[in-house]
Amino acid sequence: MNKPLITAVLLMAVSLSLLYHFIFIWIYGEHWIQEPNNIVLSYETAGILLIFGYGVRMFVGYLRS
Repeated sequence: MNKPLITAVLLMAVSLSLLYHFIFIWIYGEHWIQEPNNIVLSYETAGILLIFGYGVRMFVGYLRS
């Protein structure tokens, strides 16, 4: 397996695990971690989605090459 491919998969896995936590904060208002400020939570969620998108883009790019 290619090292950049492994890097992309790990990046996607980490961002998905963080996104899981933030989704539960949005749905239930709390989880193992809490963010009481909705503005900060919005920026954190958007940032994690951007990181995941970047990982997907890297992954697809390495699969095409």
